[in-house]
Amino acid sequence: MLRFLPWCLTRRKYSPRYLRQAFVKIDRSMVCGKLYLNRTVSISTLAKESSLTKEVVRQCLQRRGLSFTQYVDSFRIQEAVIRIAQMGRGDRNLTSVAHNCGFTSLRSLNYRCVKTLGVSAWVLLQRHIDATRNTGPGLRPPE
Repeated sequence: MLRFLPWCLTRRKYSPRYLRQAFVKIDRSMVCGKLYLNRTVSISTLAKESSLTKEVVRQCLQRRGLSFTQYVDSFRIQEAVIRIAQMGRGDRNLTSVAHNCGFTSLRSLNYRCVKTLGVSAWVLLQRHIDATRNTGPGLRPPE
């Protein structure tokens, strides 16, 4: 006889409405607190900041077909794209962009960019440089 039920049988089912409301709280905590910038952010941290349990956070993400890493990295990629777009012409330090966006290295930023956007961070930077090449203070874009 089993003394304890397997984990999958003890898991609580939450209503779709509750999970939608919980996901709004999770998103709000992630965006307002900029938790994604922290390299050591965990599902426990997110649950605590959202005033939810880890189980609820997991179920919300599973319902959307995301792992915790994919969810956090989506915010980090958005932040990296914004920072690359704000880089000056002479500034090409993608390593600092990677670290400032919560990635552990430039390699992890590139990997996630390729998986998510289909191009590396370097290609994003080159596209930004090409787009701003003929513009700048006192210059108009070509017509």
